Amino acid sequence: MAKKLGILLNTSPEHQNTYTACKLLEAFLDGGHEAELFLMNDGIYNVLQNNSPYRLFGGVEDLMEKGLKVSLCLTTGDIRGFGESAFIRGVECRSQDHLADIVASSDYFLHFG
Repeated sequence: MAKKLGILLNTSPEHQNTYTACKLLEAFLDGGHEAELFLMNDGIYNVLQNNSPYRLFGGVEDLMEKGLKVSLCLTTGDIRGFGESAFIRGVECRSQDHLADIVASSDYFLHFG
């Protein structure tokens, strides 16, 4: 039976937490399970459109191709001056209510801060 993993990620692309969270998500998705990622604070920098060859970490896009659902805190984006068009395609700007929905609907929920 497929399970659902929810993760709240607050760290930027160069942080070890980001790498660890993405590896967990990848393993879960590869195992045929569902996963959802909610980004807040510096975590939103993981999904900014960035075509630089020196980009720190681009793992979230690869995970989205495997079925990862990604959303971020709308307020976090607003206070940093980013609108929805600043983020990679498929990322949704949502409220804290959506985070609560992820927690409630997940079999497992982890926070990387």
